[in-house]
Amino acid sequence: MGIFLKITSQSEGGASAHEAEKNQRILDEILAGLLDYHWQDGIAPRLRTLDNRYSHIAISIFLRLFRPESVEANNHRSYARYFARDDRLVIDQVLVTADYAALTVDEARRLMSSQIREQMEAMYRTRFQDFDAEAFIPMLRSRFDDIEAGLER
Repeated sequence: MGIFLKITSQSEGGASAHEAEKNQRILDEILAGLLDYHWQDGIAPRLRTLDNRYSHIAISIFLRLFRPESVEANNHRSYARYFARDDRLVIDQVLVTADYAALTVDEARRLMSSQIREQMEAMYRTRFQDFDAEAFIPMLRSRFDDIEAGLER
């Protein structure tokens, strides 16, 4: 059936080693939850219209976690762009370490997951050729509920 979503991250960590470890742990959990082959493979037949024997990366996500001063100095911005020729949506999301600094791991996981999910949910307006983004949104929400709860996948 195949993989339809790829996600990767870049992280500047945080203001302290403890904060950096916490942020990286949360990013790793989100990546693992969304990259899970069994989850993607299980829902792909309900989302794709063409031959499911082949992978078609419909969504590429880049999560970039920066310190506030880096965001300001380098004018980092989030964006999403659909490439019709490749039938692919690219989401490049900038997250700011200061948003999570004073939070517990569970609070930070919920906030970071919520921010990423909201950015991804905006994709329903994209008119993919071989991916039903509208049908994917409830599945995505359910997956993020598991991630936010810290559940093992």
